[in-house]
Amino acid sequence: MRRAAYAVAALAALAVTAAPAPAQGKRSRTGDYNNYVKQLTARFNGWDGNGDKVLDKAELARAFRGPNAKPYDAGTDTTPPALKSRIDMDYLKLLESMTVFYSRVGPAISHTLADTLARDNSSKKTPDVSAYVNLPDYQFLVLAGTSGQPKLTKQEFDAWARLYAGNLADYEEAMRKYKVAQNKYNTAKKPAEKQRHMAEMVQHQQEAAVAQNAINTVPQAIRQKLAVKL
Repeated sequence: MRRAAYAVAALAALAVTAAPAPAQGKRSRTGDYNNYVKQLTARFNGWDGNGDKVLDKAELARAFRGPNAKPYDAGTDTTPPALKSRIDMDYLKLLESMTVFYSRVGPAISHTLADTLARDNSSKKTPDVSAYVNLPDYQFLVLAGTSGQPKLTKQEFDAWARLYAGNLADYEEAMRKYKVAQNKYNTAKKPAEKQRHMAEMVQHQQEAAVAQNAINTVPQAIRQKLAVKL
């Protein structure tokens, strides 16, 4: 009996994200999964303001941080470092020689000069994302994106949504099976039956824990915005 009490208490602590709603007819994992996927698809369609099947940085910002939110890197200085830093003498001599060349051969060299001025001649550095790494729109882009681009396609979103819906459905299914085993345990008369149903409870408790851990890898702010329900 003490082991059963521990199992019940431990499982109750797991139900922090997708607490099961009151039963409404006979439910199944497949039904729950399809319901979640449908809701997630509706989220994408609602966020895709221009209907191009792509969530860009601006659309993701509005989806996760409100209608007036700017893209996560809106404040980033994108001026090439070579144009901001002190130009050394070698660089000045290069420009001088190109200017002389320009005066002799005519306008065609202006394209080369413009390219040189625009080029980033500084050492390449990894972008500093510390200013926006905690923003949910950026987190979701990293979480669901696969192309390394600052946008999320419908295909990428759908692939991630199926995984997330599967984890939610797994949790609900494990919870249902746990409750069935718990009811059988409570009504069982023979010690052997109680032992068997206790083992079932532990198994389904473990299944619920695995699913819950997978769900919890998604930041809470993102889960709240996705807001899927049974």
